[in-house]
Amino acid sequence: MTALVPAGSGKVPEEAKIMQEEPFVPVAPFENFDEVIMRANSLPYGLAGYVFTRSLATATRASEALEVASKRLYETS
Repeated sequence: MTALVPAGSGKVPEEAKIMQEEPFVPVAPFENFDEVIMRANSLPYGLAGYVFTRSLATATRASEALEVASKRLYETS
C-alpha cells in the first residue's frame, strides 16, 4: 500500500501554472477558510477535494462548500 503525505509548497502566486491546473497535492497553506474555498472552487475542473483537519466543524464546512464530484475528509493529529 502506498501512502501519500500531504505537502505544501508555500506561498504560490495565483498566476502560477500549478494554481491554474488541477493540483494533486495541497499547494497553498491558508489562514482564512473562505479564501481557500474560493480558490479551490475557482478551478475549472473539480474532480475531487481532500480535507486534512483536526476539526470536525471545519471538515463539515469544507464538505458543504467544496464544489467537487468526490470529497474525502481526513482526521489529522
